Amino acid sequence: MAVSPLICKLLALMGLLVLISGRSAMAQTELQSWSDVPSFEMKGGLAAYWSIYDWSTINRQRAAERGFSRLALVDPFASRTNGPSGRIGGSPTDRNPWVKPPYFESTVKADLMRAGPQLLPGVNELVLDIEHPFEQEASKAWDDPSVRAASGIGDPGNFESAYFQQWATWFNLPAQWAREMYPGVRIGFYGPQPFRRDYWGIAGKDAQQI
Repeated sequence: MAVSPLICKLLALMGLLVLISGRSAMAQTELQSWSDVPSFEMKGGLAAYWSIYDWSTINRQRAAERGFSRLALVDPFASRTNGPSGRIGGSPTDRNPWVKPPYFESTVKADLMRAGPQLLPGVNELVLDIEHPFEQEASKAWDDPSVRAASGIGDPGNFESAYFQQWATWFNLPAQWAREMYPGVRIGFYGPQPFRRDYWGIAGKDAQQI
């Protein structure tokens, strides 16, 4: 059976695409080689950390050989221990920081326990990955009667500072419990950055406001 010229051209084009794709993959592999990463030393209290979870040990070894430090990282709101019903969720429209879930403390402490196996010898930093969104405009929260009632504040001028101070407890309580659980370990935070919230249009702030 004769093959049409069109099919021959399509087959040739497919072969060219496979070749290009293969070369691109090879180039990408070469760029990702550890041989391209020089050794370095950080001073003055600065450190560079390797925290890429690829389920292998070889990359952690190569990173350590070149000067990267290791850290432990845990999401204390993930509820992997307490199950989905214990997850501490959040949304950009959450406006009532005075009402925490009844399982807030048990969920956080259960998830903090998961950090223990990561705190190997030489690992002295624990990062709390709390990416908990909430309403950024205190005035919108003030307009909600249930939030005003929960706050016990009758003046909008005093409400704004109290509003953000109360949201801060959602972050500093996990840090306090982590310090009690792992004395001597440095505790840090990772969370949504202001520029990222602006990028997604949640906060609606321009560069000058940020």
